[in-house]
Amino acid sequence: MLKIAVPFIVLNNVAVFACIYMLGTVVDGNGNPISGMWQHFYFSAVTLTTLGYGNLTPSGTFSEAIATIEAIIGFMGFAVLAGIVASIILKRAEINEKA
Repeated sequence: MLKIAVPFIVLNNVAVFACIYMLGTVVDGNGNPISGMWQHFYFSAVTLTTLGYGNLTPSGTFSEAIATIEAIIGFMGFAVLAGIVASIILKRAEINEKA
């Protein structure tokens, strides 16, 4: 179940934040505001995964706040996922030891 749910949860978060970014301003390397869903989706994916390439940047307090929130959610989400996976592995190892 976890293998199926995680990619859809991540894509959902990226898409939601991409739509929110369309309410603010994100600029490219030349300072021109980006337009179109794909560029906002790309920026959201880069922010959620905390890669931070730097070719697109939030401009203005609103977009910066949203990017900060998304980066924190992304970092915490991957930490929680790692904890869940580790917990499953440890429980399986414990069951195998008892058997």
